[in-house]
Parts: sequence; structure tokens; C-alpha cells
Amino acid sequence: MGIFGRIKDIFNGNPDHHAYNPDPLKQIKELRASLQDQLSNITRELAELRALKSELAQVRVKYEEMVQIWTQKAEQLFHGKREKTFIVKALGQKTKAEQQLDYCITQLNLNEEKIVEAKSKIMRLKTKIANADKTYEALLARKKAEEVRKQFAKEPITPESIAERFKKFDAYEQKMSGNNTQHTQTTSD
Repeated sequence: MGIFGRIKDIFNGNPDHHAYNPDPLKQIKELRASLQDQLSNITRELAELRALKSELAQVRVKYEEMVQIWTQKAEQLFHGKREKTFIVKALGQKTKAEQQLDYCITQLNLNEEKIVEAKSKIMRLKTKIANADKTYEALLARKKAEEVRKQFAKEPITPESIAERFKKFDAYEQKMSGNNTQHTQTTSD
């Protein structure tokens, strides 16, 4: 499909597409909600990984005990001068337990890597959510400033209104410089 086909699909799908003016505040809210959903899913996944780690640790202990038991049985059979077949079977069981223990340890290591990765994702998502919140606040302040500017444009100009406007502007400027200072400090950390 060519570019013209895509443009045709866009216009056919949304006849008001050329007049569409997205609300940035709404987009930030939707982005934040999406990030929050992702954070919830990863947090749930992390809890499941931690539960699996606990189960695997218990299984590991079980296999370590099995290795010790079969080692002791093989030694007892050897010292008791039993038949070789019993000793070989005991050593075979010990080998199986060691293989299962190795597999369990491998799974524990993989699980630990997944836990570290999930924690990293959680930190990145929390940072993105904080940035979305800051962006939302900045956009909201711009919107309020635009509303105030429009309101001022409608009011008649008198010497008293000019003085009042300067006071409001100074207060707004102080507020914005305080927000920029906080934002700069946060981003530099």
C-alpha cells in the first residue's frame, strides 16, 4: 500500500482528521494511565518471580539433602561389603539427584536475572511516571497562563488594571521560576 492509500484510509477513517486538535493534557493522562498499568503488571510479575524463587530454594534444599543421603548410603554399602550392584544403584541415584540439583540451581540463577530485570523496569517506569506528572503540571500551568492572558485581553486597560496585571505577572513569574528550579534540580539528580 502506498502513501496515498494510507492517507486515503486516514481521511476515510476520520473525516474530521484535518480539524483534529489533540488535547496534550488528555494525552499525558492517558500515557500516565498506560505507564501505571505497565507498572502494575511488572510489579505482579516481580511478586510471582519472588514466589518462584522461594519455591526453587526449597526444592534446592531437598535435592541437596538427597545428594547427601545417597552419598551416605553408597558409603555404607561400600563399607558393609555389600554387592556392587547396590553400590552402583546408590551412586546412580546420587548422580540423578546431583543433575536435578544442577538444574534447580540454573533455574534459580535465571529467576534471579529476571528479578533484577523486573526491578530495573519498575525503576524506569517510575521515572517515566514522574516525568509525565511534571509535564502534566507544566502543561496545566501553561493552560492557566493562556486563560489569564485571554482574560486580560478582554478587560479594559486602566492604570489600576495595569498595576494589578504586573503584580499577577510577577507572582506567576516567581512561581514558574520556582518550578524550573525544582525541575532542574530533579533532572540533575
